[in-house]
Amino acid sequence: MKLRKSLSVILCAIIVLSMLTLCASAAITGNGTKASPYKITSAADLAQLADNVNAGESYSGKYFTVTANITLSDDHTPIGTKEAPFSGIFDGANKTISALTVDNSNYAALFGYIKNATVSNVKIKNGDIYTTSYAGGIAAYAVNSVIENCQFSGDVYGDNYVGGIVGWIESGAVKNCSTDSNSFVIGYTKNTGGIAGTSGAAVSDCTNNASVEGKTVVGGIVGEAKASTVSSCVNNGTVDATSTNCGGIAGTTKADITLCVNKGKISGNGNCGGIAGTNSAADISFSYNAAAVSNGKNSYCAGIVGYTTNGSVANCYNEGKVTSKGSYLAGIFGYSMKTTVSCCYNAGSSTGAGIGGYSAGTNTNVYWLSTSATKAFSSSAGTNTNCKSLTAAKMKDKANFTGFDFSKNWEITGYHSDYPTLKAIEYHSFTYLSSTAPTCTNMGYDTYICLECQYTYNVDTLDKVPHTLTQQSLLPATCTETGTKTLGCTACSYTETQTLEALGHVDENRDGTCDDCLEKVSLFPSLGTDTTLSFWEKVVQFFEKIFNWIENLFNFNK
Repeated sequence: MKLRKSLSVILCAIIVLSMLTLCASAAITGNGTKASPYKITSAADLAQLADNVNAGESYSGKYFTVTANITLSDDHTPIGTKEAPFSGIFDGANKTISALTVDNSNYAALFGYIKNATVSNVKIKNGDIYTTSYAGGIAAYAVNSVIENCQFSGDVYGDNYVGGIVGWIESGAVKNCSTDSNSFVIGYTKNTGGIAGTSGAAVSDCTNNASVEGKTVVGGIVGEAKASTVSSCVNNGTVDATSTNCGGIAGTTKADITLCVNKGKISGNGNCGGIAGTNSAADISFSYNAAAVSNGKNSYCAGIVGYTTNGSVANCYNEGKVTSKGSYLAGIFGYSMKTTVSCCYNAGSSTGAGIGGYSAGTNTNVYWLSTSATKAFSSSAGTNTNCKSLTAAKMKDKANFTGFDFSKNWEITGYHSDYPTLKAIEYHSFTYLSSTAPTCTNMGYDTYICLECQYTYNVDTLDKVPHTLTQQSLLPATCTETGTKTLGCTACSYTETQTLEALGHVDENRDGTCDDCLEKVSLFPSLGTDTTLSFWEKVVQFFEKIFNWIENLFNFNK
């Protein structure tokens, strides 16, 4: 009896818990499959998802999609914690989540903590996020996860590990994400980045437009790039560090940086670079800096990298102005130890050296504009081969750049610069200009123009239209000869000729003579095929053949 009673109690408890679970998740419809994902339609759904995940439901392998624009009115509870991370596949479907406000002690973002997850196509508008550590516009902390095609506008504040998209991502990828130009990303202590505060993931095709401010380790894309790569990224925002390690792409990097561009002003107080503030054993390649770089203290400052050890810098150039209160400032690097620098040039002005501040590495085929500086290095204990200045005229001639591969890596097009530019980087900033309707000879197309150099290109949109044809000439057909009719397009030079079939003889009065050409014709024209002729019709056809034979025999027509 006691056992039966105990089992009844347990059964009732299970039923109650099941009902509570159903009630708790009733607001979120869908099955969680790829074909039928859970649908997020409201602020209540986001809050419910946060409650479920933070209570221990990871949704591993489950699919979510946002089906409507959502405006939040209350402080948002981040989805996922360190103890209970989110592990699902969340598709924002490019819907807008507005007024995201998070004021949390740690892990502040739309997603607080994700692990083995994918978050894509999320658009945050007018976000306001503050925390002590780990703050991001999309995710505060990520492990082995992918964040892609996400956008953030608003402000992100924190002490440590602050990013416009993600505060800290250990591994995985951040792809094709961006921040808005009216946004601020501010870290009061360390590791602040326009896209990621700290990253051990592959960061690619990201654009930062926000202003990035911090104390130390501050980057336009990544504050601290610990591993993997940073590629095909552009920083347009200003980057400011009150202390050291400030860079247009990375504050400090152990990750390779390639195909990156900095267009935002860089200012700090130690180890400042247009691409990286400090580089440790990483390769920086196929990148350039187009903005001013300044350093307020006696430290290392340069157009590409402030301080570099045990790495390489190849196929890079600087065209930004470099200024510093210190002695080691230059166009390419401020301080180089055991670093190989090759196929680079500096066209930006510098109060220091054209190529490097202090060099204890190997420099080969590196050039600087003669008017930008008076010497190659402030101090050099390294190996230097073909490091020399070029006049503005010589900078425009590829023959003067020994070692540069103009068949593969470099070109001189004159679109944005008269000096060499990198083939692998897209320099144009295209916007729609006009549309042209299709004609009978050309497809319709849209025209796009570069805002910087006015270069244009066309994209076909509509097929050609048919020719509008009118008659240009006519040779009528006769009884025995074919005729022709020539048609021409009213809009172009296109013509075509049509053949008119011979008309055949007409003998309506049955006198044996064609009414049109007066030529002798048969008195008994065929009335049809043999299978359709009546008996008497066949008799007439027989005598017609006899008359034709006699006529031909005596040449009656002559």
